[in-house]
Amino acid sequence: MDKPNVASLRARRKGVNRGRWWGVGGVPASLPTRRFHLIGICLPKTGTTSLADLFQPFRWGHEFLFAESVERLIAWKAGRLGHDGMRCWLASRAEAGALELDSASFNHYFMDILVELHPAARFVYTRRDAVSWADSLLNMALRYGGGHPAYDEGWPEWLVALSRLMAPSFDPGQFASPEHLRLALRPLAEELLEFYARETARIEAALPLERSLVIPTDGLSTHLDTLAAFAGLPRSALNTAGSHANRGHGKIPLVAALPDLPRLLERNGLGAA
Repeated sequence: MDKPNVASLRARRKGVNRGRWWGVGGVPASLPTRRFHLIGICLPKTGTTSLADLFQPFRWGHEFLFAESVERLIAWKAGRLGHDGMRCWLASRAEAGALELDSASFNHYFMDILVELHPAARFVYTRRDAVSWADSLLNMALRYGGGHPAYDEGWPEWLVALSRLMAPSFDPGQFASPEHLRLALRPLAEELLEFYARETARIEAALPLERSLVIPTDGLSTHLDTLAAFAGLPRSALNTAGSHANRGHGKIPLVAALPDLPRLLERNGLGAA
């Protein structure tokens, strides 16, 4: 994959999900240096939206260059893109966004590269308990149903591939109704809990302790002073109305309702729910 032009990465592309970011209305020809550089290391449904919204007074991004980053992630995982190619893409993405707060649910996959690529950056890791995380993820997919509201032709291939990194048996048809999902729930639950255990262990081993802040997802609103200080800002600089954006409502207990949940958790070293 050729190195993309920075200007092209900043432009809107019809039918391509490039996430939300501060520069969607245009980027000045000259930008001051970053006042701070925070990178959110978050699994999906662990506070990526809230973290981005908190920093909207600054150069913020939420899932910036989402589709294109995931396409390269999938190619990298499959061996079609090398380490240098992945690093080149992440450097181009960083240059294009000039983000001071980079919140994306795919950053964790590139943890080792990002730590090396951005020696002055600091990392915010929002962690959620395994069961509420899995239930929130499944309920989100259930709300989408067999299609996806952001895409006219159903789930795009890159989003299905991303979902299968977490749950290899994932299929959009499993979410056509709660009844469809219950038929597929057991293998999905096993795969998601296994992914959660493996990925959180990898993240926590890779985080540079001297440059990292760990905050529980449900504690974002009570850690605003700590988060602001970590960025070198006063609390008043944050958009505190965004501390729990994108909170789900009307969720169905799914993984939490499995009768042998304690055994599943124990098998993955996750303890009691």
